[in-house]
Amino acid sequence: MNENQHLGSERPPLRHTNSSRSRQRRRTGSPQLHGRGLQTPSQRRRNASGYQLQRHPINFAGRRGRINAVDPHFIVLAAAILIVIVLIIFWVASCSHPQEAAPEAPQVSEQMPNDLKTGYSQALARAQQIEELAQHPENYPESLLSLALAEPGAVSFVYNWPTAGKDADSQEPAAYTGDLTAGTVPELFDWDLQWGYRSYGDGYMATAGSGPVAASMAIMALTGSPDLSPAAIAKLAADASKATGDSGTDPSFFTEKSSDLGVTITPLDIASATSGESSQSSDSSSAQSGTQGASQAGNQVSVLADALKDNAYVVAQTSGGALGATAHWVLLAPGDDGALKVYDPASTANSAHQWDPATVASDLSSAFRFSAAAKS
Repeated sequence: MNENQHLGSERPPLRHTNSSRSRQRRRTGSPQLHGRGLQTPSQRRRNASGYQLQRHPINFAGRRGRINAVDPHFIVLAAAILIVIVLIIFWVASCSHPQEAAPEAPQVSEQMPNDLKTGYSQALARAQQIEELAQHPENYPESLLSLALAEPGAVSFVYNWPTAGKDADSQEPAAYTGDLTAGTVPELFDWDLQWGYRSYGDGYMATAGSGPVAASMAIMALTGSPDLSPAAIAKLAADASKATGDSGTDPSFFTEKSSDLGVTITPLDIASATSGESSQSSDSSSAQSGTQGASQAGNQVSVLADALKDNAYVVAQTSGGALGATAHWVLLAPGDDGALKVYDPASTANSAHQWDPATVASDLSSAFRFSAAAKS
């Protein structure tokens, strides 16, 4: 037997060293492990999430580039949409919380007697309007604010000035629209809605128009015609430059324009009847003065009484005495039992009762008799 064969049969098996294993792995490559069951413990610890970062690189620079590349128009559109959404949310929220209701106006109790309910309702309405005037005086002319304070019946008229008053002058004067009966005086006031807002002189018909209003009452009572309304007569006076003076209308208007008024107008000598004797000596007794004063009052009353005969009327200018602190015009008509009925366009209180003729006469500075025109 060959010695080499004998030795070879007893040679121990070859063992791979670490270096040989490394060379083997380099030749064959790393083993392809599939699944966690074939990974080494160290690999399993590194890849506990199951996501192998080395196989899925993250390109952060590329993402920033994509963000920077977004169209600016898209950003503007998105912002606009966001704003609209926010506004809608606010609107829905406001609708879900209704506004607190305004407090109701005071009401008259049902226990109030029926004959007093209307008066109290009107008084409550005036009180609310007065409150508005007091809180917002900048919306009203000062003369109208004074009127509202002096005349309860004018409060509503003044209150409506901001909406109803500012276009009044753009309209032509119209005929009177109320009821008329010849021989009956229509009771009119300066602050009537048909003419009160119109300009007249340095103010308004509501505060300075007593002359045209008093004349119109007399003319409509004499003729029964609505054509010469206070607004129409005011235009005649203004066109003639007679809308002037303390009373708002110059007395000469009634004589100079009588032909345009359709009635007969006669001046009354009230001034001389009220002046008395100017030659009285300073040492006259008080008894003589009293007698003369009574005589003057008698003359004034006599002049008025004569003027009011035959269905005539007197349009008179006051001087700021018994009929009010400011000069204005009134219409006088016969009253009961020798009294006078005063139609005062500037005062509901003066128009509410009859007057003693001597009291009225003592406050007059000029007067005119209005009578029906003579028939041809």
